[in-house]
Amino acid sequence: MKTKTTRNFTRSFLFIAISLLGLSVAGQPSKLGYSFGLKAGANGVFESYGNLGAELNFTTHYFMYSLGYNYNQELNIFLPLPHEDLHQANFLFGSFIDRNSFRFEYQAGVGMVWGTHRTTLQSSGFLWEQYDSQEFQTISLPLRVGLKYIPFQFMSVGLEFLVNINPEKTIALPMLTLNFGRIFKEKRKRIIKTNLK
Repeated sequence: MKTKTTRNFTRSFLFIAISLLGLSVAGQPSKLGYSFGLKAGANGVFESYGNLGAELNFTTHYFMYSLGYNYNQELNIFLPLPHEDLHQANFLFGSFIDRNSFRFEYQAGVGMVWGTHRTTLQSSGFLWEQYDSQEFQTISLPLRVGLKYIPFQFMSVGLEFLVNINPEKTIALPMLTLNFGRIFKEKRKRIIKTNLK
């Protein structure tokens, strides 16, 4: 369970992120696109994590802003115990490139990470190991790239790769995504120079 300090930290982070998002979007004169996304994924072999997440995206002109939350749970069945978990709250800023029905996205930002990790080994057996555990919270640097297929202007499906760099538990996750909303395909104008004789 999150401590009172963690809850206050989370609220402060979300307030700052939403304020920055609002100011950024308000300063863009172009049409606004938005979508709500669900994502799921897993990584690792000896240290496996499953991931579930949700994200709110805004696009203006060629820029993309995202507020997201991801929950990572260790998937090891037997050992060690307790299982580690990781919560991520991210504010991301970046851009995208549309080519026909495909969109390539790239973003970086600031985030907050909190969760539980193992510390000292207390006891062990044939198929189990019991550790002490400790809660943590820290600031992180999230990086994300993704490729989306947009069959309709209200839906996209795709694959993305999220890396969360932090001093406690850096994690990299491939994820499948499904988005619904108002998804504009941005057509970039080509500037053609002509020589006047």
